[in-house]
Amino acid sequence: MAAAVVGGSFYILWPVVACVLGGVFLKMWPGQRITWAWTVSTAVFGFLLAAYLVYEWLPLLGGTFSGTAAIASVVFFVFAALHAFLFYLGFTPVKLTSEQS
Repeated sequence: MAAAVVGGSFYILWPVVACVLGGVFLKMWPGQRITWAWTVSTAVFGFLLAAYLVYEWLPLLGGTFSGTAAIASVVFFVFAALHAFLFYLGFTPVKLTSEQS
């Protein structure tokens, strides 16, 4: 988030704001329809962004920045996998306990 604020660009800042709002919605209204939609869309957005960054870093593996490209590719691949897992969890039905029913 600090990089988005320092960068000052709306294109950098709006995904950060969307993710922060998703976290706030999860804390305030964990079972609401807007929370589910927001978190699933954030997971999809995070997956697409991380997968795109892996795609962008892979061609640099054979060049001057091969060390940085290898680290960045692995990190963004892990981020993509985590967001895919979050997306999967978003469609997993929640089991109601006896207190919730």
